Amino acid sequence: MIIKHPEKQDLPRLIQLWKEAFGENEEEFFRLFLKTAYSSKRCLAAFESEELCAALYWFDCDLDGNKIAYMYGVATFEKFRGKGICRSVMEKAKEILKKRGYQGIVLVPAKPSLFAFYEKLGFQTRTTLDEFSAVQGEEEIPLKKISGRKYAYLRRKAIPKGGVLQEKENLKFLKTQFTFYAGDGFLAAVRKEGKTLFCGELLGDKSVAPKLLKTLGFKQGKFRTVGNNRDYAVFCPIEQIQPPLYFAFAFD
Repeated sequence: MIIKHPEKQDLPRLIQLWKEAFGENEEEFFRLFLKTAYSSKRCLAAFESEELCAALYWFDCDLDGNKIAYMYGVATFEKFRGKGICRSVMEKAKEILKKRGYQGIVLVPAKPSLFAFYEKLGFQTRTTLDEFSAVQGEEEIPLKKISGRKYAYLRRKAIPKGGVLQEKENLKFLKTQFTFYAGDGFLAAVRKEGKTLFCGELLGDKSVAPKLLKTLGFKQGKFRTVGNNRDYAVFCPIEQIQPPLYFAFAFD
């Protein structure tokens, strides 16, 4: 088995792997990722007799001045599962990241059962957030649509110490997924999901959620914010640094 950065000719098989692992309807999403945030230098793939077996990706993030990786899209073709390939690719990724000066890796398990799996691979600390639902209130609230760049600037001041900054290629991809708003005492990154508003991050006064729904014309919504009512991400240290206390945007 060979583990290496993929080349241009491998992209069709990477798309096939993504579809098998995450669903046929996710191809458009993945192609958008390829256009905005993908780099072969932030992707590792495993090959057996030149056939793609597994792959993973990462984004560059910052944790209190330390460079960390948000590992993303870890997947193995079904016929190659159960052979330890995923573990091998992740170990190789950790080796490469260490050489490049990364201090740790944050990862968001796709489902609760995977927390234990990743903990066996060295991901020890669980990062939490609050997730809650709200219904439309009777009052609207003053709201200003802002650019992704402005959101990132204001976010730096709004997230708690120990919060992960997701900028650079993160922001390029985020701008394809969310619309950004600022109000008196809060920031919000939102998108429409059917008839529901999904707020991928609400920073500041979370009591504004019902008013936000009224202003944007939604009857109901789901919100993520700083807190501890849900295990959300896991962290694997590469060097001795404090683990993150808050991580917001999983590109789900």
